[in-house]
Amino acid sequence: MTDKKCLDQKFSTTRLVTTEIIMFENCSDAAYKPAVASTDTQSKEEGGLRTQGYFKTSQTGKPLVTVVTVVFNGDEFLEETILSVINQDYDNVEYLIIDGGSSDMSLEIIRQYQHAIDYWVSEKDEGIYDAMNKGIDLAAGDWINFMNCGDSFYSNKVFSDIEFSSRSSCVLYGLTNLIYSKSLSKIVDPVSVDLKKDMPFVHQSSFVKASVMKSNQFNRNEFSLIADRNFFLTIANQDEVFEKLDLVVSNSDVFGISSVFSFKMEWEQIILGFRFNKIYMLIYMCKMPVRLLKHAIKQILPLSIANQIRSRVG
Repeated sequence: MTDKKCLDQKFSTTRLVTTEIIMFENCSDAAYKPAVASTDTQSKEEGGLRTQGYFKTSQTGKPLVTVVTVVFNGDEFLEETILSVINQDYDNVEYLIIDGGSSDMSLEIIRQYQHAIDYWVSEKDEGIYDAMNKGIDLAAGDWINFMNCGDSFYSNKVFSDIEFSSRSSCVLYGLTNLIYSKSLSKIVDPVSVDLKKDMPFVHQSSFVKASVMKSNQFNRNEFSLIADRNFFLTIANQDEVFEKLDLVVSNSDVFGISSVFSFKMEWEQIILGFRFNKIYMLIYMCKMPVRLLKHAIKQILPLSIANQIRSRVG
């Protein structure tokens, strides 16, 4: 029986900890041992509760939920993301932050909240999905969610409303509040589609069984922009069970990496369509001129007007 300790009742990440060391593969000693002084001034920076000897495990009726935030030079939005995690009213949350070697104030913000962060690391990486895979390696929870910098949970009751202890599906996904500006947002309900052919939700609004994520990490070598879509389509075609939640899970910034038009993105979508849905691929290719036109118009119109149009037509 693991001894449990409350470090601070105020935060979701400090109410249920243990001093029993949890071992992890593919990560440095600092990820699971108390911090020691480094003699290498060029080494990566690390911190958080794990480096102080505190860890997390699932408890009866309270499975451990891991949230991973990936950030690179995101000081403008990072604090909002952090607060949406540590202010959840669920008692057993593990929080990991993977920083890509930020040169702005991101590390200062992370250090400000490291008393409520299980583990954080700052080092150069090979892109967002490399960082997300690091988070998967480090996760000790039964469930994993990726709430990257700039996005946030819709409310502080999201975790408790989901009732993880009663869920047996592989993937849980819910509605998303799309943020166009500080004064403009729209709640989007995932459309009913064949999940073996399309992904109707954003990864921020999903929770995935950690065992499945650890055995099916993001294929960042083939997909540098839409590896999350490839992941969900892959496991759907492995007949993993998806369950839709009737609640809004996240606030998602529409100006994330996947929202920017690029021919590389177009090519990756075509590859994915060819693999899982050839009809979708053909339709997608036919609509490319329309997407190009929409992108050109967005560049011309004032941002406020472009946002109004996007919120109505998608």
